[in-house]
Amino acid sequence: MDFLAPEKQQQEDQVPSRNREKARRLSIKPNDLTSMEVKCRTGFRDFPSLLSYAIVVCGGDLDRLFKTCSKLTWLEEWLFYFEFKYSFTTGGRWQDYEKMYKTSQKPLGKILLKKLSLELGTRDQWPMYASYEEDATFRDRKWDEYFNPATGEREL
Repeated sequence: MDFLAPEKQQQEDQVPSRNREKARRLSIKPNDLTSMEVKCRTGFRDFPSLLSYAIVVCGGDLDRLFKTCSKLTWLEEWLFYFEFKYSFTTGGRWQDYEKMYKTSQKPLGKILLKKLSLELGTRDQWPMYASYEEDATFRDRKWDEYFNPATGEREL
């Protein structure tokens, strides 16, 4: 589902790749991102929060974090993914993302699917619930008065 007109797509394909890269000239660097911009675009409090969540999604593997599937940089891909997922800036309109990231819908869709599969894969690796021993270890001590320490059952 490409929204570009066929003649426009042909024109883009005829442009040598060097000229397309020069025309793109969008490269976001971590130092350029202010906390306000990150908050407005993605919903994360600041860049370290966004980065720490992305690292968790990648399972701590920096190779997975930096791997790209398009001509965008790794940071641009993650910003696009979170921006699209939470629809903070553009409201989720493909035309706006194409204009903002200076690329077509096809690579943006590929980015979206790759990052989503990473996130869902990470979620599926985590247990659905904690055992009673884990819950008892990590919960606040004020809850001990509601549960029998020997059986773990709630006393009514």
